[in-house]
Amino acid sequence: MTTVRKSILPLAWIAVLLMVIYAGCSDDNGGTSPPPVTTGTLTISSTPSGAAITLDGTAKTDTTPATFTNIDADSHTITLSKAEYDDWDSTVNVPAGGTATATATLKLTMYALNLFAVGNGSVYKDPNASEYLPNTEVEISAVPDPGWEFDEWTGGHTGSKNPDTLVMTQDWTTTAVFAEIQSVWDSIRIEGATSLEGGGAMTRPIVFLDTSESEYIVVYRGTGWLGDPATGDYIIQFDPEELDSVQAIITAWDDIDEDNTLEDGEPIGWWDIDGEGDWDDRIWLHRGDTIPNADVLMYLSAKAPRRLINPERVKIK
Repeated sequence: MTTVRKSILPLAWIAVLLMVIYAGCSDDNGGTSPPPVTTGTLTISSTPSGAAITLDGTAKTDTTPATFTNIDADSHTITLSKAEYDDWDSTVNVPAGGTATATATLKLTMYALNLFAVGNGSVYKDPNASEYLPNTEVEISAVPDPGWEFDEWTGGHTGSKNPDTLVMTQDWTTTAVFAEIQSVWDSIRIEGATSLEGGGAMTRPIVFLDTSESEYIVVYRGTGWLGDPATGDYIIQFDPEELDSVQAIITAWDDIDEDNTLEDGEPIGWWDIDGEGDWDDRIWLHRGDTIPNADVLMYLSAKAPRRLINPERVKIK
């Protein structure tokens, strides 16, 4: 009996030892190891606060400051946006089981104002700076050189007010256009009225100079070369360019179809200075001249003297 006890005792101790080892290797998950941690926490803040958050390309409903949990332990891109501030971008690595912090100092957006000039003159801005804070009011002004005048603003800002005010809600680039003042002593001025034989309404009376033996003088838009269809009144003022004087017949036609082309069937006439009805009333025009009462009676082409003008020589710009 003693021999049996001695042989069983070591086996009992071995069994106890195995049970202890097994218990130490076991847990509540049936004896398996816990899964590794794969997420972390991300905290985002900014100065000033209240910036909209875009995380990995997805806009969040939270604004700064904000904390996001259960974020994949990985690299993440962050964009913060706030009105009147430049966007802020960054990349942050979130550690497994830990916390990553992204802190931004937002920079106020600045807007540039660039002024240029065409012609002879200078442009100014007040206050004078290269960049401005949002909603800053800046006065822009254009000062022409002697013999020139301000015409208009073109580019990003348009208009003819001078000085004018810009509100810096964006970058601005604008140009002041200066025009040379035409001296009355260098120009020729002609005043008068157009009318139709037998009366009647005119459509688009056009007045120009027929130099007959050479090309026509160009009369530019904006100098009054179009007569008033209701009254027929016109005033044209032009610079004969390199000429000191020019000899011409003051001529007009009614551009009925408004195509800037003189055509058979459209009324045409001239200033009949001597009243003899001959289309030969050339007049010398000199720089500084003002010619009043240059009235033109227009006839239907079929009734007019056979003096139809070659439309290719009527230069209208």
